[in-house]
Amino acid sequence: MEKISGFQITSLSVSGFKCFREEQTFDFGPVSFVTGANHAGKTSVADAIAFAITGQDRFGGAHIDKLYCETLPDIEIHLWIEDDKGASHELVRTRKRDKMQITWDGYAIRQADLARMFGERDEFLSIFNPLYFIETLGNDGQALLQKNLPLIDHKTVLERLTQPEQALLENVSLLSPETFLKTMREEIRDLEEGKLVLESQKVQLIRQQKENREAVAQGKEQLAQLEAQISILEQKREAGIDRPALEKQLEGLHLRYEELLRDKPEEVPPELLEQLRQAELAQERLQVKGYEGKFTAALAETQTALQAAAVEHKQVTAMLSRTQPGAVCPTCKQPLPADAVAQAQDDLRQKLGEVTSRGQGLRSQLNDLKSLEVQARETFEQFHKEDVEKTALCY
Repeated sequence: MEKISGFQITSLSVSGFKCFREEQTFDFGPVSFVTGANHAGKTSVADAIAFAITGQDRFGGAHIDKLYCETLPDIEIHLWIEDDKGASHELVRTRKRDKMQITWDGYAIRQADLARMFGERDEFLSIFNPLYFIETLGNDGQALLQKNLPLIDHKTVLERLTQPEQALLENVSLLSPETFLKTMREEIRDLEEGKLVLESQKVQLIRQQKENREAVAQGKEQLAQLEAQISILEQKREAGIDRPALEKQLEGLHLRYEELLRDKPEEVPPELLEQLRQAELAQERLQVKGYEGKFTAALAETQTALQAAAVEHKQVTAMLSRTQPGAVCPTCKQPLPADAVAQAQDDLRQKLGEVTSRGQGLRSQLNDLKSLEVQARETFEQFHKEDVEKTALCY
């Protein structure tokens, strides 16, 4: 069976097919119009031609029962055609007792033989009934077009585009549109996933920046409070002390001592030496700049470590709340499959426990240091107060 490149249907005879109970014949010319009232059998003529060549109706329906006449059990269709060489042929398709039979010019043939002569079902029905290509094939019609239409070379495609489009596609291979579209979709998907990762990182950085600003503001507030406390302590240190009077008394004692030395007494009165020594000692103590915390560095270091642990605790807690199926993994930046969510949550919970334990240890250490600092300051102030009182008694 050779492929028929062109043909014309000259006549059709049907019986037992849909609305045609008795045998009815239709003759066709080069251009024919089928007219009639509703349910007169216009679409049945098209279905009969499609059934004769493909074994299905014009939309490719495979339900043969719908093609039977309601009162007859057998279908018989004769189709006369003239091929492109001018030769006439008769195609007969019958279905009797659920058995299909096809003859071509009196010889029994198979459906595969008709497919070689008239083309595959999708090809024939798409040409015979354009609605089959649009409604039935749908997206699959693209593969049919690629199979039958000639491939357009890259140069021809570029010539039909604008200059900006040509520059964009100059080095892009268009030999396989399907592959090109698949590649572009994959690139777009990768870019979208990367965008989601970057947006997630941006949100995290903004949150960290906000937390840092809050920590700086809190640090400034604490610094202001400490400066105010230092000012109060300095005022307490000077309270009740007449510094100019003490300095004047010390100067007078030095003058008296020098006078005694000039007079060269055999022995300087011991009470004068002791009084002078006590005055100098009091002067030195009064010149002390104030209490310098022994635990200031340790307190600052522990406070910084505790704040860092608090920030890390917030971050891990937020990551744990966002760890759900389909969410982006904070480590590999890929969507989490459903079977990996539980393990990721366990890892984050373990890390959260470690951070919590470390923070509790740092807070306990900070409280201990604060307690020691308070004790040291109170001891210093007590000693300073006693020194001031002793100095006052001497004079």
